[in-house]
Amino acid sequence: MSSQTISSLLGRGHQNNFKLTEKQKSIMIGSDDSCRKGFICSETYLAPFHCRIFLQKDNVHGWKTLIQEKAMNPQKYVTFVNKNRLKMRETQWLWNGDEVKIGRGDNLENLICFVFQDETEKRKLAKTIEVPEYLKHRFNNCQESIGSGAHSIIYLAYETKLRETRECVCKIVSLTKKVSESCFEKLCQEPKLLESFNHSNIIKVLGYHIGNNPDRLLIWQEKMQCDLEKYFQKRKIICPNEWYNISFQVLDALKYLHDKGIVHRDIKPENIMWTDNTCKVLKLIDFGVAKNYKNETERDNEQVGTHLYIPPEIHRASNAEINDLYKPPVDIWAFGILSFRFLTGQTPFFENEKYDKTALRDKIIKKEISKIPLMERRINERIIELIIEQLLDYDPKSRVTANEVMGILTNLQKLFE
Repeated sequence: MSSQTISSLLGRGHQNNFKLTEKQKSIMIGSDDSCRKGFICSETYLAPFHCRIFLQKDNVHGWKTLIQEKAMNPQKYVTFVNKNRLKMRETQWLWNGDEVKIGRGDNLENLICFVFQDETEKRKLAKTIEVPEYLKHRFNNCQESIGSGAHSIIYLAYETKLRETRECVCKIVSLTKKVSESCFEKLCQEPKLLESFNHSNIIKVLGYHIGNNPDRLLIWQEKMQCDLEKYFQKRKIICPNEWYNISFQVLDALKYLHDKGIVHRDIKPENIMWTDNTCKVLKLIDFGVAKNYKNETERDNEQVGTHLYIPPEIHRASNAEINDLYKPPVDIWAFGILSFRFLTGQTPFFENEKYDKTALRDKIIKKEISKIPLMERRINERIIELIIEQLLDYDPKSRVTANEVMGILTNLQKLFE
């Protein structure tokens, strides 16, 4: 039988460490020496049998580790998992990184602390982020997660090319319950699509790998600095001059995509990032749901995107109609919503940003968007007209194009000098 460590409790600030294996599936921690491997000296003020740590087989998760309060005097002795105190005989599932504290209830400042480590999960993570052999000379992935998307986790990575090493990121998508086989196959098209692009405002793919055992997609990309949502949240409102700079870069990227027959389908501030901390150059990222709207073999009858930025024609459409409506006007509407938010500090539909999806959908479909928030910010009348009447035109057939917006902004350049 294997003696490989499945989970462990590592003492924080003291030398007591405990591990569980298939041979040693259970440990009682306490001050009675009959606790054997879980014995802690009685001077630590633990109950004779304080708590039990044990393994349990689970068909879904494999091994899981649980902790059970065993102290017979719950008034005198305590067991905490993070900030949750266990009740008498209560059992709780431990997750990687959980903090366990045990000791006397009248001496909470001197509790004995452990950090729980799920060694199985750590091994799974190591397997997930492992660089395939044929790319190890070029890429190195770190275990440091620096972000996540709807289907992916982003890790810090390094690329070595021409004897120079630079930071990059590795976006990893794994086949899981959350990511079905059909979804995984679609997401595998993203790096192939990005490789065909050459635009200064679209993120570049440095390399990618699609493999199995485990089934995963790894995409190495340029490392960006900060997305526009975080940037906006710090500033609360974007001034017209800065909006002008943002607009030109985003619209130039959209014009490039639309001319190639590609619609992004998830334009939002989180998918637009500054390349560095000077906040001058922006790039579109996350093309996981992008599609070629001219290719009839790529029919997609599911709604995708982020609810706030999805236009009324998509919200109203039946599944049979959706595919034919995912065209460039979808991206233009999303940019209109982004523009309204940035210039006013609020959405066009609610004064604050707390709302449920059903209420939001109803507002998008039914409500005419008011100019008043823009007028109150003293935005130029021509910009208000551009946003309300052209970018946010409820008729997708008459909605302005990226190329037309760039022309309008060029003619208004003097307003921003």
